[in-house]
Amino acid sequence: MSLERLIELIEIGHDIEFIYNDERYSIMNTQVGICFTKYYNLNHQEYTNVSDFIDNAWIGEEKLKDIVSQIEITHVF
Repeated sequence: MSLERLIELIEIGHDIEFIYNDERYSIMNTQVGICFTKYYNLNHQEYTNVSDFIDNAWIGEEKLKDIVSQIEITHVF
C-alpha cells in the first residue's frame, strides 16, 4: 500500500483494517475525525483530519507513514 493510496481511501471515508507485524489494526472515520487503534486494545489514537493522522499516527515507536508499504490491508469498508 502506498501512502498516497492510504490517504485517498481515508479521504473518501473508508474504514480500513490491516495487519502489521502479526498484529491487527483499524482506521475508522468518525464524526469527530479519525480513530486509529490496535485490535483488543482500549487505547486508541484520535485525529481531527487526514493530515493530522498521517503526520502523527504511531505503531509502537514507528510512524505509520514510514511503514505503510509494509502493512497488509485485510479489509476496506
